Order: sequence, then structure tokens, then C-alpha cells
Amino acid sequence: MSHHPLSGLMSRVSSELDELSRSTEELHDLTIDIEWPETAIDAGFVRAAQKIDFLCQALSNLAGYLDALSVEVPADCRIDATAALSALKLSELKNRLSTEETAVRGPESDGELELFG
Repeated sequence: MSHHPLSGLMSRVSSELDELSRSTEELHDLTIDIEWPETAIDAGFVRAAQKIDFLCQALSNLAGYLDALSVEVPADCRIDATAALSALKLSELKNRLSTEETAVRGPESDGELELFG
């Protein structure tokens, strides 16, 4: 059982949320760049595009909020995150969150899907 600074864990989760926000923005940009036929752009399409935009903004806001909270956590506040980490199914995500190093992303994924149950 190893205890790690809560502030560091919060910062790493914040970094993950920020990265998800950037990825969502790329998805949003991709949908904008497509030349959709007029028949495809209906109220449902507009709502879906707005949801992608909201998701991007919400993830970015949550990342900033969590990062701001992390600096307020006392330095001596440490937790054992083993059980919480075991709930994560994505191994790369689990590895990034389990290290005390600053969240630095490795090379982009090779595109291989990680299947989980």
C-alpha cells in the first residue's frame, strides 16, 4: 500500500481532462470541415454539434477547476489510490494516473483499439 500526494493525483486527472477537451475540439473541428449536404443539417444535427461543443467546454472547465483545487490541497494530504486505479479499464490511462511524475504523454497511440469488458 503506497500513499501518494492527493494534489499530484488531482493534477494528473486535470491533465487527462484537458487532453480529452483538446481531442473533443479536434472532433468538433472535423465535423465542421466536412461539407454536409443541406438535407443532413437538421435540428438533430445542430443539437449534436452543440453537444460536442458543450462537451469540449465542460471538459476544459473541469480540468481548470480540478487543477485550481489541487493547489489548495495541503502538501501532506496523501491517499492510497490503489482501489480507485483498479477500477480503470484503460491500461495507458491507469499508468499515467498511477505515476507521481508530471503527466507527460508518450507517443500517440498506434491506433490499436484496447478492448475491455
